[in-house]
Amino acid sequence: MRSHRTKRRGHGVLLPFLLSLAVHLALLSVLVLNFSLSSKPMGAKKNLSAEPIIQAQAVDEQKVQQVVEQIRAKEEQKKQEALQRKKELEALQQKRHQEEQRLRELEKKKQLEKKQLDELAKKKKREEQQRKAAEKKRKAEELKRREAEKKRKAEEKKKAEKLRKEQEKKKKAEALKKREAEKKRKAAEAKKARQALERRADAEFNRYAARIQAKVESNWRYNGQQCHTAKVRVQLAPGGVVRNVRVIRGSGDPVFDRSVEAAFLRASPLPLPPDPQLFQFYREIEFVFNPCG
Repeated sequence: MRSHRTKRRGHGVLLPFLLSLAVHLALLSVLVLNFSLSSKPMGAKKNLSAEPIIQAQAVDEQKVQQVVEQIRAKEEQKKQEALQRKKELEALQQKRHQEEQRLRELEKKKQLEKKQLDELAKKKKREEQQRKAAEKKRKAEELKRREAEKKRKAEEKKKAEKLRKEQEKKKKAEALKKREAEKKRKAAEAKKARQALERRADAEFNRYAARIQAKVESNWRYNGQQCHTAKVRVQLAPGGVVRNVRVIRGSGDPVFDRSVEAAFLRASPLPLPPDPQLFQFYREIEFVFNPCG
């Protein structure tokens, strides 16, 4: 802006100077012309009339006037051109001002857009952070829920297992109790049956005792004069076969006792009840041998 003002100020000083120079040049031309006319010989001067001098002066003034007019026209043209340039310059300055204004507004708009984009980016970042935080919290809660569910199921399984074991234990205890009761019942029944069988075996043996006594006596060999009594334990095989015999309470007479043992061996097989269920009570019997009885 400063350089343009300086240029216009230079044109304002130059134009009057040029105009003054033109006027002086025109006057100088007139003076030179007059001087030329006045410096000719007198004879020649006498031959000149006054009218041509006046006409020359008029022509010179006319030329000067034309020159002045031309100069003025050129100055006016220059003024118009300067004015036009000024207008163009002002238009250009206005256009540049408008362009600068537009650029400033564009820059302002860019700054605003950048600010909006930054705010949007920050908002998106905050939203993303919030989303991640929410997702992290959700996953933590889900993990916590799964852990709680796992723990609950484990506790339920533990309780169910404990209950199952308790029920199984109770069931086993009941079964054992039932088996024990059944065992006791069977044992009692077996005992009762054995006692009954044993009573029957005793009764049967008592019925066969006289037969055993008679058969042993028929096989007894003793030469002594005194009669004695001896208690023997006899081991029998099925069918009444005597496997072994031994005096468990002697008579005091060894010969008598040996004769009794020999008599049982010779009497084999001893007469026993025929029921095989009763033989279990006759595998080993104690018998009092009294031949004098």
